[in-house]
Amino acid sequence: MPDDAREPRPLTVEHLLLCEGVRYEGGGRPAFVGVISRGCVPRLPSTMDDFCVSVELWGPPDGRVPVTFRIDAPSGALVREEDVGVVALDSEGTRSFGGAFEGVCFEEEGLHRLSIRSRGRVLRSRRFLVEVEPSASRLTL
Repeated sequence: MPDDAREPRPLTVEHLLLCEGVRYEGGGRPAFVGVISRGCVPRLPSTMDDFCVSVELWGPPDGRVPVTFRIDAPSGALVREEDVGVVALDSEGTRSFGGAFEGVCFEEEGLHRLSIRSRGRVLRSRRFLVEVEPSASRLTL
């Protein structure tokens, strides 16, 4: 089948990670610092100062995709929504990028949901635990 007759590649997320930091090394490869599966807080409500989201999008070559990150509480209440803006995919239809959340206030203990969305559609989500530990003062691995 000729190249111009191919179906357009659907927009997918190859990875969605919550971490303490992301560095992009040679060739645009991400190096993740402190991948997070849970956040320990001293009490509720509690604010986590900063953490990062790392994403790899796949889609149509040279595509432009509006992206939003969203965190939902166990009850379904919105914790935070961050509009990333329009992300430009490269000629292969991929793009690795990160985003930062600063000063996120958590009011509930339990499994929260981080999602990446585009045009009102959830592309991928992952859960992470927020729990109260009196001795905790920061995010844990």
